[in-house]
Amino acid sequence: MSNILLVEDDASIATIYSIKMRSVGHDFVWAENGLVALKKLEDFTPEIILLDIRMPVMDGETFLRIIRKNEQYKEIPVIILSNLNKSEAPSTIWHLGITDFVLKVRHTPAEVMQIINKHLIIG
Repeated sequence: MSNILLVEDDASIATIYSIKMRSVGHDFVWAENGLVALKKLEDFTPEIILLDIRMPVMDGETFLRIIRKNEQYKEIPVIILSNLNKSEAPSTIWHLGITDFVLKVRHTPAEVMQIINKHLIIG
């Protein structure tokens, strides 16, 4: 199916998404912050990235700025998956090529999979 990278500092959320995504046949890689995600990109090319905004070490905005400067990654769809409302998110992220913005607390993993699939088909 598809390669999916989840950049999320909460291990329990990552586990839930890992189970869901692998159960429908997606290859799934988890990185606990943006710095780890950059390292994972050396060996794994995702077709879509789920990205939290607030994380220790390297936040989502910094990670997104870095990958959007790289020709290899700049067209990969990025879905922000956060507990921040759109109005609470840094205003600077909107110009970095976000594909979608999803509130974790308002969407089940199954609903997030539907959103992912929608963007994989479009992309």
